[in-house]
Amino acid sequence: MECTPMPNGRQSEMLLEWLRLLVVASVRRRFSDLTLRQEAVLLSVYLDDEKHTVRGLARSLRVSRPAISRALDRLGELGFTRRQPDPTDRRSVVVRRTRKGAERIRMLTDLLQKSYDGARNPRASAVQQEHHLVAPGKAEPLARNVGKQAGYSLARKELV
Repeated sequence: MECTPMPNGRQSEMLLEWLRLLVVASVRRRFSDLTLRQEAVLLSVYLDDEKHTVRGLARSLRVSRPAISRALDRLGELGFTRRQPDPTDRRSVVVRRTRKGAERIRMLTDLLQKSYDGARNPRASAVQQEHHLVAPGKAEPLARNVGKQAGYSLARKELV
């Protein structure tokens, strides 16, 4: 495991504020409630270009295969992923991306950008929270630009 330097006090506060704003924004937007494990699986599927299997996800996230299966069950119920037999090896099941899952990733990217902006500028933070994290002085949410930035990489990925 790679060792990274600990952030200083101000950086720690900013990171925690960033996380808080992200969580508050996702609650306000009525995002589907996912556990951290489910979020980790979803992000792994959408951000890693490799072919994903239950075994591979369990190995990369260092959790049990049953835990990955439960997470995939929930993600499948919500329409964020789906499983299908591997065409090259019918004994194996591959996890596939969906349009609904890609949209959630775009929305998450939007919330990350907005919460990051709010954490960097604490005075604007209150205004952004009041307006559901719409940038102060802007008539439209930051989502337009962030969505395009997120969409460029997701557009190249396979969606079902």
